[in-house]
Amino acid sequence: MPERITLQHVAADCHLSISTVSRALRDQPRIPAATRQRVVETAKRLGWRPDPALGALIALRQTRRVKLTAPRGDVLAFLTRWKTPTLWSERSPFLAEYFAGAQARAEALGYRLENFWLHSSQLTRKRGTDILRARGVRGIVLPVTSRPFSHLNLEWEHFTVVMHRSALAHPRHHFISTDHFFDMRLLVRNTRQLGYKRPGLLLKKISDRYSGGCLEAAFLHEQRHAYASTSHIPPLVIEKVGAAAVPAVRRWFRQHRPDVIIGSRYELLDLVDMAGIRVPEQSAFVAFQLLRPNGSIAGLDHRERDAGTMTINFLHQLLLRGERGVPELPEGMLVTSRWCDGQTLPKRT
Repeated sequence: MPERITLQHVAADCHLSISTVSRALRDQPRIPAATRQRVVETAKRLGWRPDPALGALIALRQTRRVKLTAPRGDVLAFLTRWKTPTLWSERSPFLAEYFAGAQARAEALGYRLENFWLHSSQLTRKRGTDILRARGVRGIVLPVTSRPFSHLNLEWEHFTVVMHRSALAHPRHHFISTDHFFDMRLLVRNTRQLGYKRPGLLLKKISDRYSGGCLEAAFLHEQRHAYASTSHIPPLVIEKVGAAAVPAVRRWFRQHRPDVIIGSRYELLDLVDMAGIRVPEQSAFVAFQLLRPNGSIAGLDHRERDAGTMTINFLHQLLLRGERGVPELPEGMLVTSRWCDGQTLPKRT
């Protein structure tokens, strides 16, 4: 059996230390680009291949070391950019749930997850970076903002980053997200299995923007392929939930008579009630996104706390691997939502 090529062989050929070769093969920015390229070429020429078992053992030892040697915890930044430092927790209960899950997991791994507010338009690329580095931040969680798919300019080469959903349009980092397209298809199919034949989509404009247009696209896809054209109801898109939207909802309902209204958020049930539509007598109701399901409203639980936990696990592994900066090929993880029965969507006989 031929001798296995190890890091020692690569290091000897390059006249470098094993630790330098290891960092170069993990593409760590602290190693000069020319050195990284030379190490990669040498490893390829010698026939070196990573050892998965050894890599898993090293990761396990590093994980334990983080817990034992960081009693105060390394700081992870929960980077918010709303108009005020606490507005995100006041306006978005879903984001508050996400933060709670992320914070609990960070503490379990020996980190401290802290909210950093970077909203000011006067904040330069260097100033924002200096603030984070002065606090010892290496890892960043980028949650969704009040403006989906926005931009943020930092010296990213200093940080390891995981985004939540549509936090940034540019640059693109590794991310955790809801599978919006699949979940909307699941929602429509479940209503059909319960006997409903004329679904209508009531959609907040901001919700569809957060999904990158997936909510309306998935609904129309299911409508086109699963229902007769006589049952097709155009989605109603509204700006805000309030009295100003009531006349449009009434006209839409009277004209199309959906037997089930699919709301992009649970609070749209209040708008349906304001429009005088009795649920479930005149029309059933199901929410694409529920908050703390209790059996009252049917819909999907996006498991925001679990998403927060997954984000920290992902970020932790990236930190252990020494990955920093904007990835050439961003990786993503999709959180599977959970279907929840509710009184607003009884089975039709």
